[in-house]
Amino acid sequence: MGEERNVCFKIDSVQAFIDKVLVPDHSEFMNDSANIRLAFHDAIDLFHLVDWVFHSNKTIGSLNFIGPFGSEKKAKDEKEFANILESEDSSFGIIRGVANSLKHLELRAVPKTLGAPTHAANTFVSGTGYGMGRFGEGPFGGTETVKIQGPDGDDRPYSVFSTSVLDMWRDLFAKNGWGEIPQ
Repeated sequence: MGEERNVCFKIDSVQAFIDKVLVPDHSEFMNDSANIRLAFHDAIDLFHLVDWVFHSNKTIGSLNFIGPFGSEKKAKDEKEFANILESEDSSFGIIRGVANSLKHLELRAVPKTLGAPTHAANTFVSGTGYGMGRFGEGPFGGTETVKIQGPDGDDRPYSVFSTSVLDMWRDLFAKNGWGEIPQ
């Protein structure tokens, strides 16, 4: 016979994943937006919520759901679910690129979303001010923040995409009755 375990809690449902992993990781990043480790954790959580939602809500091998624009959708697997979300929300494509580039370092396939990372180094920490000492923003200059390398040198704050995707998930949960993602 195996040993008995004294389990205090475990991550065994979408709601547990949201409450114990996703929301705390997102909050920690938003409170420390120059921390690239927290940004990567946040991206992994936001992207892999696809797996948790798909496997927890599928019926007879597929997931029927109301998409971001309110139309009825059907996904046969978690990859198709992610593809549908990316086709309707480009911020999700950026987050997918961040999560996958961290996992694989360099992506072989060209992302569907323009400006999505293809390499882990496309996500980086940078100052927001100008020149030496980052003069131009904030008190006596800029602050550091995690950014996504964009097309044509148009680097964008990671937090913009993270917040957008979390809002997309909140909307999908409300439309589909999957539970709730706390503020």
